[in-house]
Amino acid sequence: MPRRLALIVDNCNYRDDALPDLTVKESGSIELARVLADPASGNFDQVDYLADPNRDALREAVGRLFDFRKPYDLLLLCYAGFIWRDDDGDFFLCSAGIKVDDLPGTAVSVEFLSKWMDRSFSRRQILLLDGQLVACDGSPGDRTDLAEALRGKGYWRSVLSVGPVLGYIWQNGRWVGDARLGRLTDTVVQALESGAGDVEGDGVISMAELYRHVRQRYRRRRWRPLPALWIYAEREDFIIARNPHGFASARRIKWNLIFGAVMAPAATLVIGWSADRYSSAGLALTLLLMYLLLYRWLD
Repeated sequence: MPRRLALIVDNCNYRDDALPDLTVKESGSIELARVLADPASGNFDQVDYLADPNRDALREAVGRLFDFRKPYDLLLLCYAGFIWRDDDGDFFLCSAGIKVDDLPGTAVSVEFLSKWMDRSFSRRQILLLDGQLVACDGSPGDRTDLAEALRGKGYWRSVLSVGPVLGYIWQNGRWVGDARLGRLTDTVVQALESGAGDVEGDGVISMAELYRHVRQRYRRRRWRPLPALWIYAEREDFIIARNPHGFASARRIKWNLIFGAVMAPAATLVIGWSADRYSSAGLALTLLLMYLLLYRWLD
């Protein structure tokens, strides 16, 4: 049976003295984990939450999420934190123990993440990036650079991102910038919890619908930059959650009552038809109506 699994990574605090200003307000990652685990909304079978993990813990968690999965398992990874671009143009997800002079050894490269997504058998992969870019050269770069870094083989993945946005640069011997993390995460939580992300009103929230709602909310609030949705070779639209206020949950199919509704009238007709066809037909109809009422009202 397909499973729905999620990993929420909240990296807001960094221990390297070279990055004294890289702290951000608490994001809504805990709330996102709660909403995804809610049977009325995300209905995920397992949601793991990591706060300020180091490089090894983050790599291990990513491996657990994508390894040994079935084709129709839905996998979701949400990363709230800083994304570092080095002088070679490579991107890294910053871990709590990041060291500026040893990025490969203390941060998780986007290439590592993309390879795990390629390696996984799951054909339903969602990545939420609520991050800002940290760069030493001061050049903002192009958001498509990160999109290409995450492309991999280009199959079975959907990426909703507000990054990389140039949050901090090294200028005049110090870090300069204003980080505002958590907006995407908070907006996604609001969309799922309130059901506002169900743009089409069909009772479920797809990634395309979520993107449309989040982008519209950013425009109303005049937040910049606007989020981007990257869907690569496979254009399948993944369902991230159901609308908790759309309509009542589907009723359990009562197979025993269905069996009785078929067999009881049929047996009545077979047994009583030769004796009194009108009475047997009336009794069969009465039994059918009784079973219909039981199916409708009996929980």
